[in-house]
Amino acid sequence: MIGKRLAACLLTGMLFFGTGADVMARHAAEERGEQRRMERAERLERERIALEEERAAARRIEERAEKERAEREALEIERAKEEARAAEEREKARREAEAKEAEEQRLAKERAAEEKQRQEELAAREAEARRIERERAEAEARIMAESERAAEIKASETNREGSGTGILEKYLNRKKESASTDVEGKKKQEAKPVTYLSKQEMELTPLKTDTLDVGGTLLFSDSPEYVTQPGILYSDVIQGDARVLYYHVNQIPTACKVAVVLENTSDRYAVIHITRGGCSAPDRDYLKVGRETQRQYFFEKQSQNAIYLDGYQSRVMLESMDKTLVLNEQLVYGVYDFSSTGPVRVTVILYPSSADPLEFVKSAPVLPKDEHRLRGTFTGMDRLLKAHGRYNPGDGEVYITIGNEVDDKFKQGIDATDGSLVENTGNYGVMYHLEVPMKGRKKVQLWANPLGGFYTGAVHVSTEEPAGVWTCMVPKDAPFFGDADAPITLPNKDGSLLLPKGTEMFSLGTFKGETLHVEFTPPGASNLPVRFILSEP
Repeated sequence: MIGKRLAACLLTGMLFFGTGADVMARHAAEERGEQRRMERAERLERERIALEEERAAARRIEERAEKERAEREALEIERAKEEARAAEEREKARREAEAKEAEEQRLAKERAAEEKQRQEELAAREAEARRIERERAEAEARIMAESERAAEIKASETNREGSGTGILEKYLNRKKESASTDVEGKKKQEAKPVTYLSKQEMELTPLKTDTLDVGGTLLFSDSPEYVTQPGILYSDVIQGDARVLYYHVNQIPTACKVAVVLENTSDRYAVIHITRGGCSAPDRDYLKVGRETQRQYFFEKQSQNAIYLDGYQSRVMLESMDKTLVLNEQLVYGVYDFSSTGPVRVTVILYPSSADPLEFVKSAPVLPKDEHRLRGTFTGMDRLLKAHGRYNPGDGEVYITIGNEVDDKFKQGIDATDGSLVENTGNYGVMYHLEVPMKGRKKVQLWANPLGGFYTGAVHVSTEEPAGVWTCMVPKDAPFFGDADAPITLPNKDGSLLLPKGTEMFSLGTFKGETLHVEFTPPGASNLPVRFILSEP
């Protein structure tokens, strides 16, 4: 029994100890497995962390690359913009160079044309001088022949009668009397104005014409005519062909200046070409000022051909304007034709002699108009008058009246300083072009007949023949005319009238050609209307 218990205990102990070893072995195996799992998990975690770090590094690299790419693109865009601006600047410079070259070529052509015209005029004057010299030589030859013949006759008469006055002596006496008369006439002419009175009646019929206003813009500044304070007299913006006329009297006690300021109103450069103009020195003799301005306008060429203005730049039209003083009660009168390639503000100012005109115009007030309201902007600065049919001088005298509102309508315009409607009473600044076709190429005599009183100015007359081209002061031998107390006859209902003997009129000359062209503009300080008469010589 005891043996069985011992055996059972031994067996139980063996089973117990054997099972414990297995358990321990399993535990050890489990611990090793767990350790391997932990090591593997740690390795995997390290690998994961490393991978994430690699990915983060890759993302940082990509972000840096993207940033660098964006910066490169921005630099490329900026470079492209710079290249575009540079190309635009180069193109602008090229266009300006081409425009300047074209302008230089145009000026060279104008100079060549002027030189050619000068040479032609010189040749014409030389031909005229040769003709006069030839006529003088022929006259001297005739006089010599007459003298010789007179001497022969005198010798013959002396031989027959022994005494008497021969032809040569009578001729010499007539020459002395003529010289004496010329000297006296010259003295009388210098003493007072010459009057031109017709010696016979003239039956006149109106010259029927078609009227058309053409050309650019007329800027007229004559109000206030008597200026009592500095300021802007007139201002407006023009582009293309234009004419500016200013006529003002300084009634400020101190000396002032009058100038035309040109301001480019755009960011593009503009070129202004002055093609024609005249301005007398200021004077208290208004007729003298009017006559001299017209003489310059019709006779003289401009020395300053072009003015270049950058964007928004301003300049005085002529440097002489800022150097000319206008004293108290003196009149200044100027008229200039010009053209502009861009919009330009034209401003007429009267300013203190010590002021800078370009600074003065920036803040100067616009002076109010006087009661005559003679200022404004008018379209169509030239008026074409073409006669109906062909004129035959043998058919009788004809006439045309300028500046009377009945036969010659006054232009309507706008005062740009206040937007009001205005009228150019007298059409001052308008250039008239009278065209009269002639019949049979007969000679025609052209007369000027003032109707409103004192008158002086200039007229340009031409035909197709060179000998018939000339510019004439009206009148030629006196400072003015129109002061004679001569009878005036008003036209009948049909326009015809009888011009009485003793009417004051001035001959502009005798002309021949297919068409007679008369160029005329109402002179400042003179009275209107004026009548032009065509007749048989």
